[in-house]
Amino acid sequence: MRTLLIIALSFTFAGLSHAKEHMNIGGLHPDKLRVLSPDSQYELWNQDDIFVINPRGVDGTFFSDDVPELEGSGSHNALYATWSPDSRMVAVCIRTGKYIEDTFVFLRQPHDAWRCLRLPYVDDDYQAVPIKWLDATTLIVEMSGPYGGKADHDIYFYTTMFKYNSAKGAFTMVSSTKPHIK
Repeated sequence: MRTLLIIALSFTFAGLSHAKEHMNIGGLHPDKLRVLSPDSQYELWNQDDIFVINPRGVDGTFFSDDVPELEGSGSHNALYATWSPDSRMVAVCIRTGKYIEDTFVFLRQPHDAWRCLRLPYVDDDYQAVPIKWLDATTLIVEMSGPYGGKADHDIYFYTTMFKYNSAKGAFTMVSSTKPHIK
């Protein structure tokens, strides 16, 4: 009986560790964040005040402090990250202000170069956290806010779906749920 319990617990914890590979669910300190791509070829982790995307087993090839779109946002530590199923894109949430968290998508280019794509937000005082990819080009993001000086006692939450259009090289907003209070 004890052996069966140990085996069952082993499978349970193996499943949990696999889930944490694809996204930080808020329980991990940013220093501990390590996110492996679904094809196991790339890994994203925090290093000092930046995040790094590396081909596995090779020294760093992409550093977030080299991205002009992230200049002036302070620390570039990834708070949350999730890979697209085909490992071509990774959605990364970083803090861009005192209360603001933004999601940026990094698209893998030839020769392991990465291009930063901004999501077309409607609100600029909300937090945007990537939840999951529905397929290789469709991302679900949870929006919440307002925060800081515009905040009252209620925080609103809603999810937004974004679709990548390769012809335009950009994301477009496809749909959004009605805001609700949690």
